[in-house]
Amino acid sequence: MRTHVLIGLSLGGTLKIALESHQINDHVVVMVDDLMWGPLGNVLSDHVQTVRLNWWEQVLNDEDLSDDIPFLREKYKIFNEWANSLTDSDSLLFWVGDNPTDYIVTLP
Repeated sequence: MRTHVLIGLSLGGTLKIALESHQINDHVVVMVDDLMWGPLGNVLSDHVQTVRLNWWEQVLNDEDLSDDIPFLREKYKIFNEWANSLTDSDSLLFWVGDNPTDYIVTLP
């Protein structure tokens, strides 16, 4: 089965609806950490995830810190569980770019 990997809950939900409406039975995985901001690296590694979380802790205000950091930690845990379950037969399609939403709305 093909798995679509996207950044952002809204984009992930939009793609799920588009795939369902075209009766495409692909899997959708959403990464909630916006990789357009902050330090980059292999987001599958614990070290890079920790570096990114530390960076977010430095730039977010107090109100966002109390909500966003626990949310990001939980979503990284779910993302890691998915990544650890991958096999050589899995097919991955990453939706990245300036505005990947533009491409979702053009599905036939």
